[in-house]
Amino acid sequence: MTTPDAGRNDAVAHTTQSQAASHHAAPRRKALTALTWGAQIAAAAILGQSLFFKFGGAPETVALFEVLGAEPFGRYAVGAAELVAVVLLLVPRTAWAGGIFSVGIIGGAIMGHLTKLGISIDPEALGKPALEALAGPSLFAMAVVVLLASLTVVFVRRGEIPVVGPMLVREQPKAETRPDAPATIPASA
Repeated sequence: MTTPDAGRNDAVAHTTQSQAASHHAAPRRKALTALTWGAQIAAAAILGQSLFFKFGGAPETVALFEVLGAEPFGRYAVGAAELVAVVLLLVPRTAWAGGIFSVGIIGGAIMGHLTKLGISIDPEALGKPALEALAGPSLFAMAVVVLLASLTVVFVRRGEIPVVGPMLVREQPKAETRPDAPATIPASA
């Protein structure tokens, strides 16, 4: 036989456990927020700094797009797409879309490196002396950083994606939904 106090004690213990679980979730949430903002800013900064070269017609950028066979329209199109991605990444409500958009853009850049430019740009081999400023693997390395940062944004913010987002996030089981859990009673009662 259980006394009314035993049920109350169970409810208070259950409430305390729920409060402790939510207390431990707060630092995790803060860490994920810091991680995603760091990734968003990193991707936006790298994509954003390249806009000056694309829209300004820097000789090394023109030569790069000539090797790719996409000068000048490809340069302007990629620049416009990168500008949109930067804006989307920096607006909290659309960061998930900026992450997805950035993955697509930078996927194309990485494919360009793997198929035509090479991981380490060699101006002599490409027959473009104007690419001397871009010689080496730094351009490819920045593309990989943008890819990893964008994938991080998409993963952390996957629950915000309309329609499919809720299906991509694993729900944490809530103790309050157990059928055998006693009703919660305020501790002051």
